[in-house]
Amino acid sequence: MYYHYTDEGIKGFTTLYRPKRNAVESYVLEAERDAFDMMSVFYYMRTLDFENAQMYQRFPVKIFSGKKVENLSIEFLGRTIFNAPTKRVFGAFKVKLRFSINNGEKETENITAWISDDSRKIPLQVEGRLSFGALKAFYTGE
Repeated sequence: MYYHYTDEGIKGFTTLYRPKRNAVESYVLEAERDAFDMMSVFYYMRTLDFENAQMYQRFPVKIFSGKKVENLSIEFLGRTIFNAPTKRVFGAFKVKLRFSINNGEKETENITAWISDDSRKIPLQVEGRLSFGALKAFYTGE
């Protein structure tokens, strides 16, 4: 996926490979304001002011997902102590990623993330249920 920014908004150009059909599909997605893919939204989350956020406060953003634009709401669930699988302990912000389409008619809350509460705002762990299985990724660095 790549993006083109203009004064009117953003266009996301995406190419999907469909191995079962041996096909390649290309789409152009448009959004009026900033929009991100699922990887870059974690960079965006690092800019949010969780330090001063209210419990359950939501930060809305658009997501380019496959061949559609979805609404993502990043919900702040407070501060916590996060015990990493590497045995390290971090102060963390816990957030829930809530996805919706068609102006919020259907909302899912299938991804939870923990972001370190220091100046680095490292994504410590991401877990959730996806349409094709489950996701669990965690930070292994120092």
